[in-house]
Amino acid sequence: MFRFLAVVAVVCVAGTSAIQWTGGSFEWPCSTTKSIFKSSGRYVSKNVIATRAAIYKDDAIVALPRYKAGVPATLAKLSLKNKGCQSTMTPFPCWSQQEEGTCSALQSVVDVYLDPQEILWVLDTGVVNSLEEPIRRCPPKVVAINVKTGKVVKTVDLSGLVCAASRLQYLVADYSADGRVFVYVSDAATRAILVYDVTSGRGYRVVLPKAVTLGAPRRDVLYLSLIRRSDGSSCLIFTYLSGTRMFSIRTEYLQKGSASGKVHDLGAKPQKMVILGTDNGSAIFFRYEGQSDVYRWDATTCFKSENFQIVHQGTECQLATQVVPDYKRGRMRILESNFPDFIQGTIGCGANQSLNIIGPDASRCKRNPIENRIFLSLVLVALWSPNIRSAEVLETIAQWPLLDFALPYDPTYLEQFRPENVVPTGIEIAWHRIFIATPRLRAGVPATLSYIPRDVPLGSSPQLQAYPSWGWHPAGRGDLNCSGLMSVYRVRADRCNRLWVLDSGVMTSIDDFQTPCPPKILIFDLQTDQLVRQINFPREVIRLNSLLTNLIIDDTSATSCDDVFVYISDTASPGIVVYDGATDKSWRVGHSSMLPNPDYSTYQIGGDTFELFDGIVGLAFSPRLGVLYYQPLATDRLFSVPTSALQAGSPPFGEQLPVTLVGRKSSQGVGLSVDPRDDTILFAPLTETAIASWQPQSNNQRIIAYSPEELQFTAEVRWVERDNGNVWALSSRFQKFFKREVDPREINLRIMRIRPDESTPLPTGLPYRQLDGRHHYSNNTLYL
Repeated sequence: MFRFLAVVAVVCVAGTSAIQWTGGSFEWPCSTTKSIFKSSGRYVSKNVIATRAAIYKDDAIVALPRYKAGVPATLAKLSLKNKGCQSTMTPFPCWSQQEEGTCSALQSVVDVYLDPQEILWVLDTGVVNSLEEPIRRCPPKVVAINVKTGKVVKTVDLSGLVCAASRLQYLVADYSADGRVFVYVSDAATRAILVYDVTSGRGYRVVLPKAVTLGAPRRDVLYLSLIRRSDGSSCLIFTYLSGTRMFSIRTEYLQKGSASGKVHDLGAKPQKMVILGTDNGSAIFFRYEGQSDVYRWDATTCFKSENFQIVHQGTECQLATQVVPDYKRGRMRILESNFPDFIQGTIGCGANQSLNIIGPDASRCKRNPIENRIFLSLVLVALWSPNIRSAEVLETIAQWPLLDFALPYDPTYLEQFRPENVVPTGIEIAWHRIFIATPRLRAGVPATLSYIPRDVPLGSSPQLQAYPSWGWHPAGRGDLNCSGLMSVYRVRADRCNRLWVLDSGVMTSIDDFQTPCPPKILIFDLQTDQLVRQINFPREVIRLNSLLTNLIIDDTSATSCDDVFVYISDTASPGIVVYDGATDKSWRVGHSSMLPNPDYSTYQIGGDTFELFDGIVGLAFSPRLGVLYYQPLATDRLFSVPTSALQAGSPPFGEQLPVTLVGRKSSQGVGLSVDPRDDTILFAPLTETAIASWQPQSNNQRIIAYSPEELQFTAEVRWVERDNGNVWALSSRFQKFFKREVDPREINLRIMRIRPDESTPLPTGLPYRQLDGRHHYSNNTLYL
């Protein structure tokens, strides 16, 4: 897990309708009891977090799952009249019901549901320390408590309805037309809903059809929402978090014990939805995964985006985990917290939690301005909407079903050429050529670096010319000669009109990861296409499984062509290799933020899902701010580090890089760039098939390009100085190649340009306009 250090300054606003608290502050029977719990490790305030709630008159009853050790009570009550900064909790219904290891007591409450008869239904999984070392203390159960008196009126043992793999998550209580009480519990791991007829004491499992997991790479979270219609009927709406569609079933069918042929497909979800609750009528509240704004959907209308109404604009620091009715005030309340930070253990004294009334009088989380960059949420609103318009035009420069090479007169190249295995990962825009990097991810790549002219007809499919010549690509015919180019992921042109070629030396990295050659950088003069310099890396900066994939050339303080720093991403052994051109020395730096996050190793693009556990790969540089931005592929986060820290060498033992968490994106991504004119960050979230921009100083966010067809897996986003600052992109449908499902009858590979919306298209070979005052140095390495 990543660990980030960040501090949030929450400002309490007196007289508002919100209550707030940090961690878990309890009303103890006496100070001695508190001391005993603390000294024995049974009370660790920062390990307490409320995830679900029910509102009864002036109290909120909250579920406090025992995700980690040190949670003294798993069900507690908060007073809504408390206007202070730190609300205290009272165990509910009493302390004796909280004893861990006593199966007649509550072990770990994950959901609560208050029914119209003032009965609080409590789902207890019986598993504690579920985020650390899960321990099953007791069988799972549902406990019914009279919320008015605090007395337990019913305990339902669920052990006969579950298996070892079961993962119980959500709970709903329902009354049939004849007055019988039913409880529905979601079992995400087994694709089932547990149904228990409380009146008759009979329970059973209703196994859902396989279609409900469509598009879900794993059975992660199975949400349940009970909808009541005006005619008195009710239905249960359900969906998996990672599922692509929403479903419903009439409760009368569940009560009869069968879902066969009764499940109704409501439609496709625009993206992953976190279902937050209902108004106990026909309205469902939800937010999109990783985003803080809350939407309302009236379930009597079609499940379409035009029927989604935003009802709460969230803050960057907190995400909602539930929306629940507050009947006394006639409003809806929202339970929010920095739950992701709690999961990752970066919450300091404890998670910041609040219960706000949705509406204009709801309190807001306020932070010191210095924290804006740390907790900025890069929210892409309604990216999936076909009605998106922007001031830019997405223009196709070149496109291919599969790449085609101008192969030499050597039959061996043709024999070994496998076009279905050739996927571009990087581009560079030079004055007259577009360079394309095609690493040897699998066998059959004839040339790992090639080019096409910039003045090709728009939308054409030109043949690729090997660069600098076919003699540099002997691996294309099976000759693994380390003096040639082996496998190139990215190339960059400098201000001396030289091309820096980063050769990873790794062959067939997807299949068996062969390393026939050490990594190197080759620098070619673009005037003559001759090699002018080769950079080899010392053994101490390279790891056994190093995979060098991206590079940034920092010439901000350069006095000559070689007086530069180069920052290089190592994706497979995550870290950054720094090269100092002035001294010809290299060193390596690392940080946990450069590692892949297992929770984000599954990717969804359209109807395709695949897994890839890649670390740091996306790099971008702000010369004015002196900041390197970076992102692993398997994460939703964007980080930065001062280049001064990188240039200072490897940190001494015990010290860490000054890494900053810049923000969270809506999904994973590879392409990353910076517009140096105003330091706008350009990024390309994969799931949303879009390119977006964010200006850190003004917090201005825009979608500058969106296309579910043309922007599938945007591997490269480039702000191009040699094209008057237009943005270029490379999209590859990598997921199709990775899964060996590429269709040669479709356009799969595109080089695109995003230009201002003008009446006539611009030529691709634009005249160059200098954008800043920095000098272009003469090439002092041409004759070395």
